[in-house]
Amino acid sequence: MERVGKVLQDGIERIRRYSLWVGGEKPNVHDVIADDCFLRDIIYSRNYLESGRNVGVVLTNEERIEHIQRIGIVSWTGGTAANAMAAAQIPRFIEMFDEEKEPHQIDIRIELVKTLALIASSNKAAQDELRTNGFLAYMIELLRLNDPRLVDLQKWLVYALNSVISNNTENQRLVLSYAHMKDTLAKYQTESWFCWRRNEATYLVNVLFFGK
Repeated sequence: MERVGKVLQDGIERIRRYSLWVGGEKPNVHDVIADDCFLRDIIYSRNYLESGRNVGVVLTNEERIEHIQRIGIVSWTGGTAANAMAAAQIPRFIEMFDEEKEPHQIDIRIELVKTLALIASSNKAAQDELRTNGFLAYMIELLRLNDPRLVDLQKWLVYALNSVISNNTENQRLVLSYAHMKDTLAKYQTESWFCWRRNEATYLVNVLFFGK
């Protein structure tokens, strides 16, 4: 019984600490018990990224990419609590995506898209947030741009669309509401996807029944 009580107490404590996070009282990495390695990783990377914004520390592009990537990977592998904690970073990630517009920052934007796709892949609330905050529409509009410098980013946007509309009728309806989507995706079907597991544009076309 004593062991059961301890497990229950630990569970309550984890819920309490997570509630502080979503309630806006962001915990310090030292406030999370050692067993919560996934949550600690997210907090560490979040704080590292924020140091470049709030403390004035100059972060290299490689450092930004490393910590954005870490949050994405942990959101996928760390379970429900880690995924939800990573999802709390969505507004900041979108803000960063809008800030990093210089040509040399394209890799940062790609990593942000990858991470948003990982967070949204099994989180309907995150998928809905990307629709309601306008980022899903922004992704669709970026796909219309004819700029050779953006092709790699646009491929990752197609990949992210597959995650954001997965099992989400509302998001699928939004994508289908754009009259140009069939032609836009047809353009990306002809791009080279040889380094990918599949042609993401063709897969999306079939999901949306454009190919039927």
